Amino acid sequence: MTLVWKFHHPAMTLEHLGFIPGWINEDDKRGMADQIDHWYKFGGFKNHPIKGFEKVREMCLKYPGDPLMCPLATLELRGETFAFYDHAICAVFQQDGSFVAARID
Repeated sequence: MTLVWKFHHPAMTLEHLGFIPGWINEDDKRGMADQIDHWYKFGGFKNHPIKGFEKVREMCLKYPGDPLMCPLATLELRGETFAFYDHAICAVFQQDGSFVAARID
C-alpha cells in the first residue's frame, strides 16, 4: 500500500511538504505525530505544540487574531489525518476530533 496525499490547493505539490512525506511510514506502528517527532529535531508536536488553535470545521483551524486556515494537503493513515497548512503549520487529527498542532519547518 502506498501513502496517498490529497492536495486541497491547485498549486500544492509534494515538494511543498519538504521532508515530511519521508518521515511518515505506514509500516511504523507509531502515530504520525510520534513518527514526525522522531525525525524532526527542532521541536515538533511533543516538545513545542501550538496551543490556542480552535477547529472551526473539517480540519480548518483558527488562531485568535489570525485568519482561518484550511489544509493545503492531507494524509490519512490508521484513523489519523495529518494536515499541512500555510506557514508550515501542521496538525494531526484523531477520529474523535482531537488534534495537536505544531510548526514543522
